[in-house]
Amino acid sequence: MLKTFLQQPVSAINLAATSELTALTRSAQVLAYRFDLDFTAVHASLLASEVQGAHFVQDDMALIYASGQALATPALMILNLRQPVLWGSSAGGRPVSHLLTLLIPDTFGSVATAALLTQVIERAQKAPVPTSKAALSEYRQAILG
Repeated sequence: MLKTFLQQPVSAINLAATSELTALTRSAQVLAYRFDLDFTAVHASLLASEVQGAHFVQDDMALIYASGQALATPALMILNLRQPVLWGSSAGGRPVSHLLTLLIPDTFGSVATAALLTQVIERAQKAPVPTSKAALSEYRQAILG
């Protein structure tokens, strides 16, 4: 469907506090650094997407995304949290150890963004989380086609 890439695909991050807000802030820092983006824009977009509700793609993996980014194509990265974080509302939250992060270019409209999110969520729910560098290519292929 879309030519999306997995750049520096896995990164482990430490959190100063094991909270969803801290994880989103740290994720924005990593994504802004790795993809040469504005931290404030990435952080604001991650927060805005989470306000719409949590997206769980595996038992211990949530999808976070930032739209409106200055990229030519969508970018995908996995962030492994060194400490699990309770994700989502306290009643419906669950411990998350991995974040599947998606950066969506600012050239995408709302229809293309919704289609990409649906594709990534559906495919990530079926694909096993990669545990090695060799498995990353298979994971990317399974999710992005």
